[in-house]
Amino acid sequence: MKRTTITCLIDGLFFENIRHKRIYKFEEIVYFEYDSPYVKIISLKRKKDDLYTSIAEIAKVLPQNFILCNQSCIVNLDHAVDFEQKKSKSTLTMSTGKAVDIPRLKVKSVKNRFIEAKQGMT
Repeated sequence: MKRTTITCLIDGLFFENIRHKRIYKFEEIVYFEYDSPYVKIISLKRKKDDLYTSIAEIAKVLPQNFILCNQSCIVNLDHAVDFEQKKSKSTLTMSTGKAVDIPRLKVKSVKNRFIEAKQGMT
């Protein structure tokens, strides 16, 4: 199976594989989630596409408002609506309702980036 080719554009990403070619604007991408051997892209318009690539390959080309929350998920902080921190579990809730688990070692950095993103929007 041929891997998906990813090209960074000024305002989005261009994905190409054997089946299709698609452009996603950064503003419509909610999150990416790894589901071996694919990465699911969840967006506002198309809802979901499967890409034959890795989270690391996608992370290389994304702008600052995207953050790697755990080994299998990159989120667009523009679509993050809540950060919840408890003793046993921390989560980032997305505009789609998806709750992304944050590992202990990443809680501080994800929380700080979430706060910065929300302050920048006001």
